[in-house]
Amino acid sequence: MGSGRSELLRSILGIESGTRSGVISFLGRWVDWKSLRQAMENGVAFVPEDRKKEGLFLDHGIDFNLTLATLDQSLSQVGTLNLSQESERVTELIRELGVKCSNPKSPVKVLSGGNQQKVLLGKVVALAPKVLMLDEPAGGLGPQDIEWMNGLIRNLTSHMSVLIVEHHMDVVMSVCDRIYVLNFGEIIASGTPNEVKNNEAVIQAYLGTHSKAKS
Repeated sequence: MGSGRSELLRSILGIESGTRSGVISFLGRWVDWKSLRQAMENGVAFVPEDRKKEGLFLDHGIDFNLTLATLDQSLSQVGTLNLSQESERVTELIRELGVKCSNPKSPVKVLSGGNQQKVLLGKVVALAPKVLMLDEPAGGLGPQDIEWMNGLIRNLTSHMSVLIVEHHMDVVMSVCDRIYVLNFGEIIASGTPNEVKNNEAVIQAYLGTHSKAKS
């Protein structure tokens, strides 16, 4: 709480209001996104922390949520929706993501938190972004769902960059190549998982004690 992690991410994407300072270099050029839509047009996808309020249409079906972002891919040249193609895509995504549901047309609100997160991740991954930004993706997930998510993120890094804001240190240490630690808006450490784990400033900030030994 209070580190400024989520605020920084949302500010980069033009979601957070207020004055920004500094510059953003994206794929070799300077950008100044004023909205999430602008960032998405540059190939960025975003998974918000509050999936129920910002990420999903809870009263709509699983199929609707999974395909909404890529609806244009199921349209014919004259603009009609190819229902057969859309149905096949939904079935494929549900299988790939391991979403547990009785009917793809069931409203997302009946799913468990873990399965809701799978639908949300599936929706944005289907966009095939250049960069995927995740804000607290492990929030509300159980151990099995977190393990599944870690595996998904590792697979995604083979064809896209992934930026994660996460307080769950086991997740961070498991999937990240490089870590930046923020404490009340200030970067207090950066480096590989092993370097950060043994950093004295990190230990003091999160444990409130001086380390007696480094392992």
